[in-house]
Amino acid sequence: MDNNALFYVIFAVHMGGILALLHGFFSQMSKETKGIHSTQFYGAIIQVVTGPLLLMTAASDDKFNSAWVGIKFSVALALLVTVVLGKRATGDTKKFWLIAGILTITNLIVALAPH
Repeated sequence: MDNNALFYVIFAVHMGGILALLHGFFSQMSKETKGIHSTQFYGAIIQVVTGPLLLMTAASDDKFNSAWVGIKFSVALALLVTVVLGKRATGDTKKFWLIAGILTITNLIVALAPH
C-alpha cells in the first residue's frame, strides 16, 4: 500500500472517531441525566491516535502547519481527558458531557479552518 492510500485509510478511521464523538454527544441530548457515552471514549482515543500520531506520519507531503497540528492535538488531548474523567465521575456528569461536546465541535472548527 502506497503512502497516499495509507493516508486516506487513516483519515477515514479519523473521521470515524469524530462521528463516534458526535454520536455520543447527540445521543445524550434528549436524556434527563446526561453523561459520557461509550462511543465518546473510543472516539476520543481514535482522534488522538490517528490525528497527530498517524496522519502526520502518513502524509506524503508537507501540507500540515505545525501550529495547526499542535492546536488540533491539544484539543483532542483535552477531549480525551474530559471523556475519561466524565466516565469515571459519579453524580451529575452533565458538565463533562457539555465540555466534551464543545471540544468536539471546536475540533471540527479547527480542522475546517484554513491552515
